[in-house]
Amino acid sequence: MKKGFFIVFLLVCVLNVESQGGEIQELEKRIELLETRISVLEKALEGLLLESETESQTFKPHGEPQKNVSVWRKLNKGMSKHEVTSLLGEAKRIDVLSFSEVWYYGVGGILWFDSRGGLDRWSEPMYY
Repeated sequence: MKKGFFIVFLLVCVLNVESQGGEIQELEKRIELLETRISVLEKALEGLLLESETESQTFKPHGEPQKNVSVWRKLNKGMSKHEVTSLLGEAKRIDVLSFSEVWYYGVGGILWFDSRGGLDRWSEPMYY
C-alpha cells in the first residue's frame, strides 16, 4: 500500500515539474521580448538625442509628417513594408532584430514590424 502511494506521489511530482517547465519557457520568452523592447527604446532615445542636437526639426520625410499627422494616422496594423514606404517614404534608419524590424522617421516617428514583415505598432513624430 505504501509503495503504491509513493509511486502515485512521484507521478504527481513529475507532472507538476513538467507543467512548470512550460511556464518557465514562456517566462524566458517574455523576458527576451522585454529585453529587446528595452534595447529598441534605448536606441530610439539615443537617436532622438543625436537628432535633436544635429537636425532639430529639419528632417521632414514625405509631406512633412511633423505638420501632416493625417499621413501617420493612415497607418494600419498589418500593413506591408511596401505600403508603409509608399505612405511615409524611406525610413531614416532601420534596425533589424532577431524577430522584428524597427524603422525610424524624424523626431520620434518609429514603426515596429513583426517577424512576418507586417506593421505591428508605431509611434507618431513628436513635433506637429
